[in-house]
Amino acid sequence: MLALLVDYNFSDYQHYRRIYSEHLGADDEEDNLQLGFLDTVALSLSSDTRQSVFIQLLAYTAERKLALGQRIAAGLLGAVAASELDNIEPAADALEQLIVELDNRDGDGRSGALLKAIACHQLAVRLLELGELDRVRKYTEQCRSALLSTQSGEWESFTVSEGVSWDPSVSQTRVSEVISDNSDALSAVIADRDNKLWVDIVRRKPPINELRSARATVGGLSALVDETFQTLYAPSKSSTTLFRSGDPVIRPLFSALLNAELTGSIGRMQNLRELTGKALAVRNDTEAREDVASMREAIRLLRHADKDAALRRLAYSLRNYGPLNILKNSVEELLTGDRVQSTVTRSDVTLIEAGSDVLRPDMRAIAIEIVEAFSFKKKNSRFNTSVLAGWKRLETYLKATAALLPESGRDSHVVSSVLRMIDQYKIGGDQLLFSALTAVASAVDWNEVPEEAATRWREWFYSVESSKDLQMRDVFRMARSLGVESSVRFDPASLDFVAHVISEGIAAQAEDSPAVDKAVETCLDYLHRETVDAESGTHTLWSYSPAGLASGLIRMFRRTELWPALIAVLFHRSIPAREKNPALEILSDASVFVPPNIVDSLARSWPFHSMARDAGGREFLAGNDALTLASWRKLAITAGAVSAADAQICIIQDAASTDEAVRGKAAECASALYMSSASSDDWPIVLILQLSHDKSGLVRGISGRELARISAIDSQLTGIVKDRVSEIFREPGIALTLNVLEGFRMQDDWRVLPVDKTRAWWLPMVVEFAGNHPSFIVRRNAAKLLNGSHADHR
Repeated sequence: MLALLVDYNFSDYQHYRRIYSEHLGADDEEDNLQLGFLDTVALSLSSDTRQSVFIQLLAYTAERKLALGQRIAAGLLGAVAASELDNIEPAADALEQLIVELDNRDGDGRSGALLKAIACHQLAVRLLELGELDRVRKYTEQCRSALLSTQSGEWESFTVSEGVSWDPSVSQTRVSEVISDNSDALSAVIADRDNKLWVDIVRRKPPINELRSARATVGGLSALVDETFQTLYAPSKSSTTLFRSGDPVIRPLFSALLNAELTGSIGRMQNLRELTGKALAVRNDTEAREDVASMREAIRLLRHADKDAALRRLAYSLRNYGPLNILKNSVEELLTGDRVQSTVTRSDVTLIEAGSDVLRPDMRAIAIEIVEAFSFKKKNSRFNTSVLAGWKRLETYLKATAALLPESGRDSHVVSSVLRMIDQYKIGGDQLLFSALTAVASAVDWNEVPEEAATRWREWFYSVESSKDLQMRDVFRMARSLGVESSVRFDPASLDFVAHVISEGIAAQAEDSPAVDKAVETCLDYLHRETVDAESGTHTLWSYSPAGLASGLIRMFRRTELWPALIAVLFHRSIPAREKNPALEILSDASVFVPPNIVDSLARSWPFHSMARDAGGREFLAGNDALTLASWRKLAITAGAVSAADAQICIIQDAASTDEAVRGKAAECASALYMSSASSDDWPIVLILQLSHDKSGLVRGISGRELARISAIDSQLTGIVKDRVSEIFREPGIALTLNVLEGFRMQDDWRVLPVDKTRAWWLPMVVEFAGNHPSFIVRRNAAKLLNGSHADHR
């Protein structure tokens, strides 16, 4: 029955348990103890009940009425549960007590030595998760010593299942082979980086007992592929298959994972934690994501697998599209762990950063301390299988701290800590670290920082600001945060200077100011160089897109002399799409004046199919041509270069694209057409309403933004539009809500006009979210909208 549980075959276990219990009486103390033990094991294997029975399971390790093997099994299963709960110490203590008892026993022979080897290896693996390498070495050596004692003597005999064709000695021999292999792998993990033990481990034949775990893994993946195939190609067909033994995907994966955990196979533990976590996430990636327990388990498994990239993608998907409570609860569970400061890993920091804006201020303060502890740790992962460079560890700490700092009340503490690190690691003109420090400086409330600390930070800034390795935008951003003026001056012939003119406040100057004149001259030079390069078949990657900067100057300063050179770049087929998209997006703004000759050029080029470019062996530069064509069409629609009838055909085609970015552009084009009054019909609104139900979160977000933007325009569909905008605004996550807020901001500025409540129909719900939305970013952006300032989606 224990084997059924370890195989996650709960239905058969319940069947045999019922038969067994029917023959027991109330006074069958020993048998009832056995059933109690098995029931506790069953509950420990469920994420819903693991916490409540964890200590009870460990108590069975000291229960002398159970067989020694059962007590060892309780210790192993308790150690697995302890790892899952981030509470390993109680299990480690229980295993140590068992090992001491085994050392004091006589007459257990070869089988007793195997039990000790198993217990020692399991303890060593869990101590590795705690980062206690000295104790790991101690118990790894004891494991190797015990394994040597299994080389001679007789194996203990016991009754095996009728379905097993070999005797107990074969099973025990195979188990010893598995433990020996896994112990060697652990020795390689904790050895010096230049050891050659891994060579022998990789070359050797895997133990035969691992085949069962491999078959279970393949079975689970096969079921997942079959399930996905059914969904894609026969969605209307309902399955009539009854799975008597549980979920056909998750059950075998969890069974294989438990096998790896119990035998202490570090490599398989990591791989199966990742695989099972991804399978749980994939099977629950519906719009509602209603299986909260499975999604939280997916996060835990990826975090415990040290799979930082996969965890980041899942966590930020939950942040963007919800439910936020899954992310919030997962982070808070991590932060309230008993020894989280001493065991925190990079994956833990990734999860904390992703969920930073949904944490309460007190939890943010705790998180800052934990992230700071990570910056001083040498250990990067739970299993010591990866190395993180010192600068990368600091950058990780700084970025996470910048995300956590707002509302935490820890501004002074963070500034002091960062200054200590600057001194300790002699941080100077390193671009990556300076950029991360800039993010921290921007997040600090300097009014809460003692003047002495602020002065030290400013002095450090003055000492490094002239470094040639730094990006000037970071230098000026930090200067603004510190309330000082940088002494660094741009080369007027650089693209950095042009970007500075556009973004750093010079926009308030006259359109013909010397700075703007020089920016235009520089931009014309770079546009010419780009066309010359294209003619010669070369391409230069600039720090900024010259076409994008030229478009910014046209929009901000109405410098129409840039149009000829800009159009030459945009129409050149040898220039990659990625260089054109930023410019096309800026020029599509309704506030941009497009000269009549440019409008004529756009009209002659419609629908821009000739702009599709052969990448010519430079696919990595090409970008998305389909998206670029859609961007061209949006510009032509905004400029009034195309009729509503011609635009309608292309917009509908783009709306049916398999590319989510192109479908999103279709929503923008439909909105532009409707707002330009080129269409007197309501079909653009209908199309955007349809796209607002797209399976892609990107398309739903863009559609929500465009609907919010046009919701102030009276039409027969205004009521439906407002209802849909309200629905999108309240969808889980933050991405769609932020898109809607941006759409409201893009409306005519109702605050400077005579108050018209119908134009501000959304005011009550924005006020509501500014006060009590769970996300700090949403609250901040809602407040900025109400105050008339620009949004910030960081």
